[in-house]
Amino acid sequence: MYRQWKATSSTVLYNRPEGTTPVATVRKGETVNAIDGEVRVVPTPMMVVYKHRPFRVGDKVYLHTYIGEGWMEVWFGYEEVPFIQSWMPDLTNVWPTCTEPAADCWGRIEKRNPVDWWILFKT
Repeated sequence: MYRQWKATSSTVLYNRPEGTTPVATVRKGETVNAIDGEVRVVPTPMMVVYKHRPFRVGDKVYLHTYIGEGWMEVWFGYEEVPFIQSWMPDLTNVWPTCTEPAADCWGRIEKRNPVDWWILFKT
């Protein structure tokens, strides 16, 4: 099981990802048992502001997927590289971590991109 999810607001459920056919509505506070899921991300651009191997100051990398325990996949060139989350927050401050360039604060998020979650739940 993908675990239980609790609705934080009334939510219309659709027949498939990007579906247009509503199949149910979950009210705020209700829980559903998810059996599978999918997360769709638009890579978030980040500028390297402090030397951090294998990157150089001025390189642009893309935050791709959160993989747990503070680690994210970072897309650089033609490969994904796992890195611990240690960069400056974006303008909306949704990922606050540090404020000045340093060895443990090596990137600045340029623009926060959307994340779309989809779950398959048991009825």
